[in-house]
Amino acid sequence: MPQNTATVVGAAGSKITVAISSGTIVNVAWYPPAPAGVAAPVFNGQVITIPSLPPGDSTVRIDLSWAPGDDDAEVRYPSGTPYAVVDYIFRHGQAGTVYLLLLFGT
Repeated sequence: MPQNTATVVGAAGSKITVAISSGTIVNVAWYPPAPAGVAAPVFNGQVITIPSLPPGDSTVRIDLSWAPGDDDAEVRYPSGTPYAVVDYIFRHGQAGTVYLLLLFGT
């Protein structure tokens, strides 16, 4: 995946935080598994943290569940304010319970 198609681009080694606006995060993990020594992504509520962005291409799998009445979700980067909406997760879409966050470390 080239840099221009990544959802989030950041400096390699930097901490990255991304938030979703709807749905419940059930699990996050590198996809495929990251090389040895790369810290695992973590989540708290609707915020995903990548402790140290690997150089080049990487992908984080985000497993979601939806409650009745949940709307489609915005993917926001950075997670605080101000933020930009960098992608959308459509709850009734083809893969509404799994979202692949595409990253690129420069």
